[in-house]
Amino acid sequence: MTQKEVQASESTTTKMHQAIRREFPRADADANGRRRIFFENGAGSLVLQRAVEAEAKARLDYSANVDGPFWESKMNEEIILDGRKAVRDFLNAPSEDCIISGESATSILFSLSYALSREMTGNENIVTTEYEHYAMGWNSNSAA
Repeated sequence: MTQKEVQASESTTTKMHQAIRREFPRADADANGRRRIFFENGAGSLVLQRAVEAEAKARLDYSANVDGPFWESKMNEEIILDGRKAVRDFLNAPSEDCIISGESATSILFSLSYALSREMTGNENIVTTEYEHYAMGWNSNSAA
């Protein structure tokens, strides 16, 4: 690449980076104006502004529980299904039935490790590291 091509590429990358950061209202500073640096995103993942707006609308307009006979319940189910379909498309999954959602990744991991542990005989060899998410809890959930 020539120097001019390198500069054009860097300029495009910088502009794209800035455009992406603008989509996340708390990327540069927290609600108190303190500057941020993200090293790990667990329990502090950045949220897109449009996701905040969509969640606020869903909570306000369709806050009923799923599986209810109410119009709001049906709309809530539709929103959840639309989200699962979007994730299916993003991941190129075979079906939205392959996609689950929950309160948080931690709660889903707790449920997964609990469900798996119910199937264990005690003869399994589960290898973990100190970097394993604590929600996997193999020590507390493993069959004895």
